[in-house]
Amino acid sequence: MTKKTSITVWLRPEQHATLKAITEKTGKPLAAVVREGIDLVLRRAARNPIEQQIETVLRLPRAVARQPKRTARRPRGGRR
Repeated sequence: MTKKTSITVWLRPEQHATLKAITEKTGKPLAAVVREGIDLVLRRAARNPIEQQIETVLRLPRAVARQPKRTARRPRGGRR
């Protein structure tokens, strides 16, 4: 068995009710269901930065093309 660390998590009542329903349906302990949910979030978080970087690079030429051209402006508040 893998060594585990004990933590305290505060859930909203609807979250707890939903988790209890899942445990009753699956027969898994509440802790196991929570660990599975955490694993899903961690996998998604590990994937996200690379995916976001790729999307940013792929969108960059279009984003640059859509930027309005900047014109030289005179300083405000000064004399001309």
